[in-house]
Amino acid sequence: MAGKKGKSRKSSSRLRLKIMLVALLPMILMAVIVGVVATRNMSEGMRQEMLYALKAEAHSLEQVYNAVNSDTYSVSGNKLMKGSFNITDETDFIDSFVEGSGMDVTVFYGDTRMATTLKDDSGKRIVGTQADADIAKAVLAGETVEKENITIDGKKYCVCYSPLRESSDKIVGMVFAGKPVAAVQALITKRTTAIVVVEVVLILIAMVIIFFLTRGIKIGLQAAEKAVEGLSNGDLTVAIESKAMRRNDELGDMAKGVAVLLNQLLEVVNHIRTSSEMLLKSGTDLSNMASQTNSTAEDISKAIEEYAVENGVSVVRELIGHGVGQDLHEAPDVPNFVSRFNGPVLRPGMTIAVEPMLNLGTPTVAEADDGWTVSTLDGKLSAHYENTIAIMPEGPCE
Repeated sequence: MAGKKGKSRKSSSRLRLKIMLVALLPMILMAVIVGVVATRNMSEGMRQEMLYALKAEAHSLEQVYNAVNSDTYSVSGNKLMKGSFNITDETDFIDSFVEGSGMDVTVFYGDTRMATTLKDDSGKRIVGTQADADIAKAVLAGETVEKENITIDGKKYCVCYSPLRESSDKIVGMVFAGKPVAAVQALITKRTTAIVVVEVVLILIAMVIIFFLTRGIKIGLQAAEKAVEGLSNGDLTVAIESKAMRRNDELGDMAKGVAVLLNQLLEVVNHIRTSSEMLLKSGTDLSNMASQTNSTAEDISKAIEEYAVENGVSVVRELIGHGVGQDLHEAPDVPNFVSRFNGPVLRPGMTIAVEPMLNLGTPTVAEADDGWTVSTLDGKLSAHYENTIAIMPEGPCE
């Protein structure tokens, strides 16, 4: 029994695991797909947003310097001037423009850096150097160039280069705004990590919910399994747990169905018990009847058939009682129903086997391939009683 219980628990656990996998695998797969697509789209969106912000920063820087005064840009020595305003030396001015943004900006005169927030490893501002020739050619021709992976002083930048125009709309240089690729990637990683964390939390919540739901399913299945196992072992007193009976789902219906089956089987068994007792009494009556030596086998047949009719059961016609002598089956025939022949008179010295066979359903039976087993054709229950009686001068002897 302990082995069966262990096996039952293992089966229930495996079923519970399968239910959880069926529920979780599509959810996890969907979360992975959504996560990948969302991460990819967000990364692309953030890059585009970054380039847009860099473009706005470059344009704003140009507008700020143009608002300083209405004079033209010029170079004095290695200094970029706008009238009397020294753009190169006013480093606090250009630094304040990008403070807290994580960006760097540069003002070019022609293709030469004249003022910048970019610094080398020693902390010195990178001025007096030239921009990439292809970029400078395009920007000085009036284009705005946006790139995601430009190397400046050994570092990768997302950049925007736009023309620097005087009030007359003449292009005299370039304005640069950029942000290190590493910083952009770190921001993207931070946000995508947040998405992954949210997905993991949602999956864990779903796992907890599914765990408790499958626990309820497991309890319902175990209750039904316990009842069915009891039935298979012939225990008709097994009880269905009230918790399983109160369920309003398919498991509750299954538990109620098993309870109905138990009640019906109990009714059938009680009916069989009653019929068996009545059949035993009938056999006793048959023995008493056989004591009348002038009776015939037909009297026995008639008594059996009348009993069957009164109790609503059918009489098997393929199998009958018989005489017993040197062989197991001899004359005379002792049918369990009245035939058109009266049958022999029962005389001292005769031995007969009275074998009533009564069915709850059809009287027809079928023989199995083994040549011995016989069962009712409709599969309903049948009762068979056999009593061997010797007819003696002083009366019957069982």
